[in-house]
Amino acid sequence: MALVECSRTNWVLALLVLVVATVRASDPELERSELDAQRYLAELETEILTRNNNATELSWAYESNISEETLKQRNDAASRNANFFKVR
Repeated sequence: MALVECSRTNWVLALLVLVVATVRASDPELERSELDAQRYLAELETEILTRNNNATELSWAYESNISEETLKQRNDAASRNANFFKVR
């Protein structure tokens, strides 16, 4: 008898979890928020990778051609990146 009650309790619990999961998954506002967050992170990742690549290239340019111009370009990029990351 205890085994039957335990099994019945497990089924009820599993059904409750399924209902809650279905309700959460069908919430259009939640889905929209999740899609917005995914889109934002994808755009942010692209921006960060682009900025880091640019900074690396400018750093290499300075290291291979030490001059006031390449130093200024490297420092300007570093300053722009610092401001960008400070806002985020």
